[in-house]
Amino acid sequence: MNLLSHCILGSEYAYATEKLTAPDMVYAGVERGNTRNVTLKNEDIPGGYENWPRFHNGVSTGLRLRHYRTDSVKFDHHWLAFNASQQTKRESVDYAGMFLGMALNHLIDSNTDPVELHNLLVRLEDPVSIAVILGMACVKRGSQDKRYYRMIGLHVISFIPDSGIELVIPQNIHVASLLSLGLLYRGSANRFISERLLAEIWSGSTADVNGEVSGKEGMTSERESTSLAAALGLGLVLLGLGNESVLGLADLAIPRRLKTLMNGGLHGKSNMLNKRTDGNVNGYSPPKARDMDEQSINTHITAPGSILALAMIFMKTERRDVAEWMAMPGTLHELDEIRPDFLLLRVVARSLIMWSSVEATEKWVNSNFPKWILKNVFLSTVELEKAGHDVISMTQAYLYILAGSCMSIGLKYAGTASIPAKDFLLKICAMVNRWLEDAIIIRRCSQTLIQTCLTTVLIAAASVMAGTGDLDVFRVLRHMHGRPRGVITYGHQMGVHMAIGLLFLGCGMFTLGTSNEALAAMLIAFYPMWPKNANDNRYHLQAFRHLYVLAVENRLVTTRSIFDGSPVQTTVRVVFSGTEEEKILITPCVLPELTKLTSVSIASGRHWLIFNGSEDGWKSLTRLLTEEGIVVYPPAGNLRKEHLSLKTGLNAAGKDSLLAHLDRFMTHPVNGRPEIVASAKKFLWEYRLSCADRGAVGLFEIASRNWLDDGAGSDECGNRLRQAEKQWIAWVIYQCAVHEESDALMEILVASFDHDRGHWAHVVAMLQRSFAATGGGGGRRQPWKARLHKSNFEKAFFSLGSSV
Repeated sequence: MNLLSHCILGSEYAYATEKLTAPDMVYAGVERGNTRNVTLKNEDIPGGYENWPRFHNGVSTGLRLRHYRTDSVKFDHHWLAFNASQQTKRESVDYAGMFLGMALNHLIDSNTDPVELHNLLVRLEDPVSIAVILGMACVKRGSQDKRYYRMIGLHVISFIPDSGIELVIPQNIHVASLLSLGLLYRGSANRFISERLLAEIWSGSTADVNGEVSGKEGMTSERESTSLAAALGLGLVLLGLGNESVLGLADLAIPRRLKTLMNGGLHGKSNMLNKRTDGNVNGYSPPKARDMDEQSINTHITAPGSILALAMIFMKTERRDVAEWMAMPGTLHELDEIRPDFLLLRVVARSLIMWSSVEATEKWVNSNFPKWILKNVFLSTVELEKAGHDVISMTQAYLYILAGSCMSIGLKYAGTASIPAKDFLLKICAMVNRWLEDAIIIRRCSQTLIQTCLTTVLIAAASVMAGTGDLDVFRVLRHMHGRPRGVITYGHQMGVHMAIGLLFLGCGMFTLGTSNEALAAMLIAFYPMWPKNANDNRYHLQAFRHLYVLAVENRLVTTRSIFDGSPVQTTVRVVFSGTEEEKILITPCVLPELTKLTSVSIASGRHWLIFNGSEDGWKSLTRLLTEEGIVVYPPAGNLRKEHLSLKTGLNAAGKDSLLAHLDRFMTHPVNGRPEIVASAKKFLWEYRLSCADRGAVGLFEIASRNWLDDGAGSDECGNRLRQAEKQWIAWVIYQCAVHEESDALMEILVASFDHDRGHWAHVVAMLQRSFAATGGGGGRRQPWKARLHKSNFEKAFFSLGSSV
């Protein structure tokens, strides 16, 4: 259902007075090969396997909604009470998903009464509790609201004072609460929250020096997701704040301790607060009688989260010393000490830290590989075994490093629609796709591993082209989506659905950003450890897959007329910060990221709507972009002196603008008049920047190539009639541009050549080389059209051309 939620994001209006329902789940399909219809019965679905699909179905329902601007009723506690009443168990799962989707979609009121939220939590339904905790954390992210801190903290045992009462908190709710704390305290560097989340990363995942594991059964079934959620929450609290001296947390030595959790070893004497635990609660163990002085860390649990936490803390800081902690193994012995899938995360972490170094080139990708792997990985199996290399480990390492490099490129160029980045990722995708059919590669590593890497590359390509609907990427995704069930797993199918949804994000109205918060959201949502089945939350809670919405930005500029509300085209001028480079766009268009711009100017009639780089300027522009088109004055009907700001200095009594001069001498060719050519070329440049009618600008560019040709007519052997014809065509083009009636071009030409079909083919060929001509209409003939008739121009040209 991720595919549906991505594509229809914010595409349907809803009233807060309407009761919402999620669409029914479809359990019917067509058997491959014989096209026989197959329907899955409810009794055939294993217990609990329907909950998460229904939850995703509900999220897609919530994400598709938009609020009417004229509707004063909000989606607050009254709406919650109205929709939460008289629900079956299935409906409550759908409702939980809808709540999370609406929270992510900014529809849930931030002032919702906590009493109604409490009424939902006391229902003791896991999906509802996860949706309420995670959804309200997204609504209140970065606010440090104490009310919601208490609501979330009640679901983390280590935050509750010891009262002797046995508390049983389901694992998934505990995981959601840990990440929700990070969202609530995002970027705050709160000391208490940071210390507690750091303790949650490693607690329950250590063993003492005698080999005794601190847990009821050693490693619990879903401890990995708990450690990962705590680490991601810690990364959000310290997001982009890598300088410890500024945070006031230097005594906690958070980076050094995360490095220890990443690389393993003995956990030193800890000053962390002991958390209250109960031996009967799944995932927790009672504290040891002695201090945890000498405990070895289980990196299988702590390493993934620690790597990502370091990446989020030092994001875009260019800290080379921290990036070196993510170094690739230099020898085969070092490779044996690291799980191959951790190499993917290390590459991504190093790229996020050294942000400016990431490039969509083969040279940069190869720089991430250890030289000994790049040199030997493509040798035959026999040669590798003779040289003493571990064939399987080396191949797995190569694939994961390649996938990590592609994921880094996807994050760096997310939402930019960069063609070089897209082409490079599709090239890698085609190569990895061929390996799925290569028996030699499959013997070196599993087909599931190759599929995991391929899914990661697809997500990266879709992130780059988010919201564009690019056909090249879509063809690859459609091919992957249609593969037989035995080749692609549930998690990989989920990844392909997410990629297709990203490609058509919000029906093309939205794209992705690369701010620190957006990168952190994508890192959480696109975590490259996919579930094996519909009920798998061991490594990553499935509800976190929807947090990509926090990275979505509305940068689509559409304009409509102030008179009748009809869509109009206008010019948008953006200035990039740093280089002061200027770029001209035409609406509808997608703006570059606002953080990379100094100003945005939108043409409105004779004036510009200017939004500068201040906080208020960007807020005003962002607010306008969320509405149904920016209201502007349509392009002016003529070009006047104040538009051009251009003086020609020619002898035109009382008329000093270039337009007035050319209007007066319309029948005179401009050959041999360099002062007119120079002034006209400057006028063309000014007009291209100020005119909002792209059809008129296109016609004007044709005039600049024909009418203002410095060498036009200089060939002594040239036919004078053809010279006159060229001058006339250019003048017609120019006048149509001035009056901004591009349709009149064909009308004038047809009327002029009614009795001279021999020259008509020449004119059509000339126009077709320059632009796609649209058929002209008739209508009442205006004076300016009548005087442009070919016969009138030829008469003036032959009588006056020689004297100019």
